[in-house]
Amino acid sequence: MNDEDGDRSLDARRQSPANDDLARMMDWVGLSAAIGMIAVAVFLAT
Repeated sequence: MNDEDGDRSLDARRQSPANDDLARMMDWVGLSAAIGMIAVAVFLAT
């Protein structure tokens, strides 16, 4: 599956077991940051 640039980075990362933990941690970091920003936005809006 190619992204906009035609790279195959997603497939390469998925096939590399050494990066699984790092990718999972980055997913959690991104998710936590998104939830935190939403919480701050709601807090500021009230």
